[in-house]
Amino acid sequence: MKLMKQYQNLPGLLEDHIIFNDFPKMADEFAGMVYKVDGGAPVALPMIALTVLANNGGLANLFDLGKKAWEAM
Repeated sequence: MKLMKQYQNLPGLLEDHIIFNDFPKMADEFAGMVYKVDGGAPVALPMIALTVLANNGGLANLFDLGKKAWEAM
């Protein structure tokens, strides 16, 4: 019963389109940039992560989702 009360708002979090639409797109873009072999100089992982975040809505969406997850718990 305690766990049911704790996670009662979790289904509302799963209704957010970011989890199922944007995150897989971001993961695909990140992996494509990490594993790209083009003969150029390597790019640092934090720079790749920032580029992917900037191209897909930025930190604001990630922060909003984190806030919703915190409130759902």
